[in-house]
Amino acid sequence: MTGKNRIYLILISILILSINSYALVQLTSTDTVDGYIIDYPKIETIKFNESHEFNFHVFSQATGLPITNFTAADVECIFHLYLLNGTHVCNMDNLPYITADNRLDFTASLNADNFTELGNHFYRLLCNNSKSMLGGAVSQSFDVTLTGNKNPSDILGIFLILGILGIISLFIYMAINLDDKFYYIKFLFLLLVLILFSIAFYVIREITMANYPTTLGEIFNIVFWVYLYIMLFLFLIIFIMFIVGLFKKEKDEDNIYE
Repeated sequence: MTGKNRIYLILISILILSINSYALVQLTSTDTVDGYIIDYPKIETIKFNESHEFNFHVFSQATGLPITNFTAADVECIFHLYLLNGTHVCNMDNLPYITADNRLDFTASLNADNFTELGNHFYRLLCNNSKSMLGGAVSQSFDVTLTGNKNPSDILGIFLILGILGIISLFIYMAINLDDKFYYIKFLFLLLVLILFSIAFYVIREITMANYPTTLGEIFNIVFWVYLYIMLFLFLIIFIMFIVGLFKKEKDEDNIYE
């Protein structure tokens, strides 16, 4: 092994060790020995404009024992809810500790007003003990959807739009390369392109309104209806041109026979 290869090997080893040590630091900084473990259901979606209850179980990192109603008096848990852009939706201090039905958890009960924005949300829970100076924190992101479930129709809609755009490209290519004597077929391709483009625009409108009904969805809805009226006008113009072209063709053929 040459001296240059040894230098490369040493540099690569240092790089790998530095990456591993950084990962270890990241883990230990979020998993302290003297603190709290916070366990909670990992939710992915919440239904739009519907109340929701977040529940958290807190355990001692040192002993593994859960916080009970005797020790919970010294523990304060604070709940923060954010939008994706960082805007605070709500803050809740000193969450209640629920002992009914042997639940033994800290609970953040949020009403429907906190979930009136569709899309990604984020919450953070911080628990601190003022006497023992121990603490812990967790955070999670989730989506607010119309149904409360992940909607695969958005993905299907995107594939549908891509398929329609592919067909539109094919029709435009065929219309451009078609001989001028088949002008009526070109008009037919143009009509099909406008119809397919309108369908694609409609699918985009539906997806946008489903995910952003109060902001971008309203804008897309207005734009769609304006576009639709314009398309109806263009359909009428193309149809008239098609009829005029047929009469002109018949007239030219009659002149040839005469």
